[in-house]
Amino acid sequence: MLDGAKEAMAQRMASQITPSETPIAQALANTIATIEANQGAALNRALDAADRDDVDVDHDPAARRAQLLDLADAIADDDREAWWWSNVAPQLMDQPEKARQYVGLGPDEYRDTLEDWYQQYYEADVVDVPLDEADRARIGWAAENHVQTKYGISLKEFVASVVNWSPGRAYQQVLAGPIGRNTQAIHLLADEIERKNERIAELEARLDDA
Repeated sequence: MLDGAKEAMAQRMASQITPSETPIAQALANTIATIEANQGAALNRALDAADRDDVDVDHDPAARRAQLLDLADAIADDDREAWWWSNVAPQLMDQPEKARQYVGLGPDEYRDTLEDWYQQYYEADVVDVPLDEADRARIGWAAENHVQTKYGISLKEFVASVVNWSPGRAYQQVLAGPIGRNTQAIHLLADEIERKNERIAELEARLDDA
């Protein structure tokens, strides 16, 4: 009986632990945030040197650290989905609380949803072709316009971030998001260097031919 009581007490104590308050979680979040920030700063220097002023790698280590610790608490509380829609989704789209109703639509439900949106456009005189005469391109245009206007994202992004939302994909994006964006910036930088090398080679070839 004593062993059983100890086990029950240990389980209660474990359930009361807040991950964000533990030294190991704080140290891990701080390390990840610092590494990402240093990488972002280095990439911004390289992009500036390549005259890519149109690209900027955001890095806010304090905000990133807080996000990682919040995520740890949400996972511990088994509240991951609600946390994502409250904390991450608002950064990706407008009115996420309304967009959330479309999570997990099957193919038939998705098609019906697009047709419903088109019908609304037809009744509002935005389009003049009845639904039963509209082709897929027209229905797709109405859907694109609808999600752009209401949620501030493209239809492709809407499908990826909302319709096909899943905990695994969503939290992979949270954890690996900065690394993914940094990787894209590295590819942009490499493309820019390759273009400049090609121009230099062309100029050198012209000088040789002169």
